[in-house]
Amino acid sequence: LLYYFRMRRHDDRRGNSGNPGRRCDLYSCRRNAFDCKPGKGFSGVSGVFITDRTMIKHADRKENKSMQRKKAIVTGGSSGIGRGIVYSLAEDGYDIVFSYRSKKENAYRVLEELRTKYPGGSFEGIEAELSEDGAGTAFFRQAVEKLGGLDLLVNNAGVTILESIFDLTEKNMDYLYRLLFRNYVILMREAAAYMAAGGIKGSIINISSVRGTASAGRTRPF
Repeated sequence: LLYYFRMRRHDDRRGNSGNPGRRCDLYSCRRNAFDCKPGKGFSGVSGVFITDRTMIKHADRKENKSMQRKKAIVTGGSSGIGRGIVYSLAEDGYDIVFSYRSKKENAYRVLEELRTKYPGGSFEGIEAELSEDGAGTAFFRQAVEKLGGLDLLVNNAGVTILESIFDLTEKNMDYLYRLLFRNYVILMREAAAYMAAGGIKGSIINISSVRGTASAGRTRPF
């Protein structure tokens, strides 16, 4: 379970106009994500709620559409949860570069759909094997160059290797470590350094899994 949040200022939720002093709290914002609107005088919390790689909600979706376009990098964005994140960010008005490891047809399909639905946006996919030495840094720098900036990094790329603990190979163990941990840290380093150097108040989100706290069957290596 990962909860990423940032402080914002909110008026009361709609329907509470009769009680102007009521504070917009974390849970009401989360349940009524699209009803909280920015204003003055009341502090609340909004953000992104992610559970086991299956849910992402934005409390300021409507507001973002009228703002200057933000820039996002998403790893593993051509399928699964990563593709859902890419679609959600595109709807919120982000320009996006995502990575993909294989199945170019999936990546091209995603790009075609995004460019058709959001003609004012910029969307690119970059093939990258992020477990390899130098691949994460090279991908990051290429993505930032295409975007012309960065406001958000979403580390999402991952794979599950089904293998019994009795048969676990060093090759697979090294691959999982390099992709699911080492690569995340490398991209965090690159994004944090870029944002700090540019004075950017950006965000970094790492997508994880419940398998990180509880193993089951042949997913134990993962």
